[in-house]
Amino acid sequence: MWTDASIWRAMTVTHLAHVELSCRDLEGSREFFRDVLGLHEVGRADGSYLFRCWGDWQSHSFILSRGDAPGAKHLAWGVTDPEELPAIERSLQERGVETWWETDEPHQEPALRFCTSDGFVHELLSNERRTPTSAVTSRLRAQPLPLRGVGIEPRRLDHGHIGTPNFDQMAEIMGALLGFKVREIVFKEDGEPLTYFMSVNSQVHDLAVRRSREPDFHHAAVWLDTREHMMRAAELLVHRGFPPEVGPGQHASTQAFFCHVLEPSGNRVELFGAQYIVYERWDPPEWTTSLKTEMERALGFCPLDLPGHHAPPELVARIGS
Repeated sequence: MWTDASIWRAMTVTHLAHVELSCRDLEGSREFFRDVLGLHEVGRADGSYLFRCWGDWQSHSFILSRGDAPGAKHLAWGVTDPEELPAIERSLQERGVETWWETDEPHQEPALRFCTSDGFVHELLSNERRTPTSAVTSRLRAQPLPLRGVGIEPRRLDHGHIGTPNFDQMAEIMGALLGFKVREIVFKEDGEPLTYFMSVNSQVHDLAVRRSREPDFHHAAVWLDTREHMMRAAELLVHRGFPPEVGPGQHASTQAFFCHVLEPSGNRVELFGAQYIVYERWDPPEWTTSLKTEMERALGFCPLDLPGHHAPPELVARIGS
């Protein structure tokens, strides 16, 4: 396994900037993100809808695009030094990872994309468009958008969770090349790592990477500030006809309060909050699956076998090409 000493120091990822979701019921998903989640609809391009959380400084938090099955079409990451992207591209290619430059996505400059062998597409932004404080539309200068008083209104995009049969490759790329650090580990009973909770900042995780038989996108998470906000959100979901799939409850790993819901296209959205924060020289807490299950049943059971969603068909085709 890679260690902190092997991390590529010239460039690191800063945060999860946005997620593009594949939506078979695009209009239903649009209504859910706008009226139930309460996100700002900030634009439409090439048939896709762009949404933004009120506390996110980047131009958009989600892209909803038409697709035949639920899943993530790509995850986009901000970076510290865009000038290092060509070197990162060469390092990825040396590992046999497919790369290309995306030039047509709205609200951003050309971005480096790479597709791992399990079909997941990640994007490294060369010029993330962020809102300057002089241009915020909220009267609170540290809040880029005003609250609308509609739906749940999460503060920001928080993290993604993926399952992959190429667990070691994904962990090595995210850690050794992009600067992610392991914050918690779940081990199988035989001692093999099952899940890494990885982050590039003080969060418990920006990305959870789980070992699985097939690639799946488990969920995208948005941040709620308090447990009380979570309880109100769960009640609102019930009233709007989207009863929570699991929760509200508390995770053993991350200690966060959570709630899972499936939006109309079948993508799982996690409402997430009240996690602890991490510091430098962090010692990752370690779990076994049995201990994690035992603790999560005590805190508010979250099953370990919630189904994920396979990569969209166009990505599966890319893997086989």
